[in-house]
This record gives sequence, structure tokens and C-alpha cells, in this order.
Amino acid sequence: MEMEMEMEMENENEKEGEEAKKTRQNRTKPMTVGEYVIKSKIGEGCFSTVWKGQHIVNGEEVVAVKQVYLSRLNRHLRTCLDCELTFLSSVNHPNIVRLFHVFRVRLSFSFIFSFSLGFPVFALPIFFS
Repeated sequence: MEMEMEMEMENENEKEGEEAKKTRQNRTKPMTVGEYVIKSKIGEGCFSTVWKGQHIVNGEEVVAVKQVYLSRLNRHLRTCLDCELTFLSSVNHPNIVRLFHVFRVRLSFSFIFSFSLGFPVFALPIFFS
């Protein structure tokens, strides 16, 4: 069972590499996710990349697009991702980014969030009560 999981992960990594090559070759066409066009990279981590996006039709709605690469997640991290989605889809608070849409795009999931200008969370002071 463990060996099958490793083989599946290796195959997904190879496919992800092939898809990245195709994406680089297609730079003349803007990258899109659902109804959003990708404008620029905001940040990148081990498991995901966050992009600044814009609604194709109205052109005014600016969003954050978090692209999570499934091949980089183990079983535990996939469970954490499910919990994050469950939480974000149920919360509505002015201090928490809003989750608008979730798309499965090839070998990744893309989450469309409200875009918030400001400081990164790690740059904010921490207060203890």
C-alpha cells in the first residue's frame, strides 16, 4: 500500500513537471483559473503559490488565487487542507479573507480568496492577554 502511494506521488510529480513546461511554452496566452486571469505572483511556499488575479468579465474584482499542488501533500496535509476548506467556506468575518470559489485545475486545487492589501501576518505584532 505504501509503495503504491509513493509510485502515485512520483507519477503526479512527473505530470506536474510536464504541465509546468507546457505552461511556460504557452506564455503568450494569459493563465486563467475559472473566471479569473492571473496577473502576478504574490508569494510561494513548499506546497502552494499565491497569485494576484482579476475577474475576466468585470475587470474590477481583484482576488488572491492560492494554487495548492496535490503531489506535494502527504495524507496528513491533505486532511489539513480539507479542514481549512471546511472552516473558510463557513466563516464570514471582516478580519478573515473570504473564500469565493474552489477549482480543481489539472494536478492542483485553486482557491479564490478576497484580496487584502496590507502587511503579511508574520509582520504584525503579537499581543498576549
